[in-house]
Amino acid sequence: GHIWVGYGGSRGLPASQGKRRSRKWDGLKTEFGLWIQAGNGPIVGVAFLPQNERRLVSLSLGGELTCFEIPDVWSPRAEATKQWNVPAKQIVKATTIVAENNCVLICGVSSKARGIMELLTLPA
Repeated sequence: GHIWVGYGGSRGLPASQGKRRSRKWDGLKTEFGLWIQAGNGPIVGVAFLPQNERRLVSLSLGGELTCFEIPDVWSPRAEATKQWNVPAKQIVKATTIVAENNCVLICGVSSKARGIMELLTLPA
C-alpha cells in the first residue's frame, strides 16, 4: 500500500476586480506531495504521533505497524525514512488505529473470527 502526504494548496485568486471573489479551492497540488511505500497490502489507517508530529504510523490490513519520519518541508528530493516496523501479535485483519502518547491501539479480528484490540508501546 501507498500513502500520499500533501504539503499544501492554495485558494484561487479572483479573475478581475469587477467580479465577485471566487472562494473555490482547487485542492492539494499533486506535485507538492510525497508518496510513501508503506507495505505489501492495503493500508487501513494512518496516524501522526502526538509527541512527534513528523512521525506517521501506518497500519496494514494484515496488522503490521510501520513508522515513518516525514520531512518538515517539501522538496523534489524529499523522502520519508522508515523508523521501525512491528507486526500485530494476534490480529489477522486490522481495521482501526489510534495513537496516544507512547502507545498505539489497534483493533481488528483474530484468527478465531472474534473482535480484538491490542495496545502496543511504541519503540524509541
